[in-house]
Amino acid sequence: MNIFAFRRYLPCVIAIVATAHLTTINPAFATAAQLRTDGSQSQVEYSAVDLESLRAMLVNVADAVKEMGELLPDNTKNLERLEDLRTQFEQLPAKDLTNLRRGLDPSKIDLARLARARQKLADFKLSDAFLSFKRRASQGGTVTVASAGLPNASTLCGLRYGPEVLIAADAVYYLAEEVAVIAKDVCLQTVVVLGEGGNTSIACAASDSLFYLAKDVWVTLRFCDEDVTKTMVDTSYERLGHIHGDLGNIADNDNANTASIKANTDSKAASIISNQNTNTTTITNNANSNTSTILSAISGAATSISSASSTGQTQVGDLIVSTQIEADLARDTSSTPVALYALPASAGGLLDKVRSIVVQTITNVQAAGGTTGNAQTFLTQGDQYKASGQFKHAYDAYRKAYQMAAKF
Repeated sequence: MNIFAFRRYLPCVIAIVATAHLTTINPAFATAAQLRTDGSQSQVEYSAVDLESLRAMLVNVADAVKEMGELLPDNTKNLERLEDLRTQFEQLPAKDLTNLRRGLDPSKIDLARLARARQKLADFKLSDAFLSFKRRASQGGTVTVASAGLPNASTLCGLRYGPEVLIAADAVYYLAEEVAVIAKDVCLQTVVVLGEGGNTSIACAASDSLFYLAKDVWVTLRFCDEDVTKTMVDTSYERLGHIHGDLGNIADNDNANTASIKANTDSKAASIISNQNTNTTTITNNANSNTSTILSAISGAATSISSASSTGQTQVGDLIVSTQIEADLARDTSSTPVALYALPASAGGLLDKVRSIVVQTITNVQAAGGTTGNAQTFLTQGDQYKASGQFKHAYDAYRKAYQMAAKF
């Protein structure tokens, strides 16, 4: 064979080798591209129903990403882009769908998982937490604590999404990634074997864009959820510092009062001694005649001082315990509670005090004109658990009631 004949048949040999290599790598592509007897390629045709099933799957994924994006604040641009991508998928020509169908089989995509994820996202949008978040965002303000000196919990997003929503977001994100990877693989194979890469450029670009938007939303959702947790931890620490300062002021005030009482006592004692030295007879006679009165007065004063001191110590101790209980009630509902708080009084626990704090919080919020959501429902549920001896469930319900009331 001369060199000219070799050059003539070399492209055919390369095409055949490339086709064999790609069909080995991707069996799905092998079923879509068949060799004719003369060595040329023929393309498998898919039914209109099969192609429309693929289109519906792509639109389904785009809708899921858009629903995920609607959970974020200030996400108008991304939502507009997602709507454009959905329109692109709806208008993809049959030829583009045929090329994508070579590697992207809707029957092998876990659409049931996608449906469950979309339902979780839809349920969350109807929750009190999300509706309250949307109202605050539309009003352009945040809810702040009125007490002077207490730090406010201020986050970039202002909403905790929770594990169920994040797991649903994971499912949508990974499915968008799967579609993008398969679509890109099909497009690359089309370029090498069929030389028709331009026919799938719109579909590939749309799949890539959908994946990158899904990734942007997914990363932001996870950042927002973690940001709320970090902010709550930091703010709780600052509030504990505020309480520590209050306790320090109480101690300083007690010390000042003690010094004042001692100085006044020393002054009175010196005056009594001086008067006794100059009027010994009068003082002695008066003391003898009024011994009972003086002793009774001293006893009453001592009892009053002791009672006041005990009351002050009890109030300080109760404030510390109540604050610690409220800090635990404010923690995530999936966290392990302090055992002492979840046990009844009969077992040496503080479950009754926990309930009284929740009741007082609901009352205070309502008196201030705030809304307590489903707090009363969770309180009643906690009472039922408590009455049936399910103390751990009772504490979980009280915790939910407290957090619902504290969101006012």
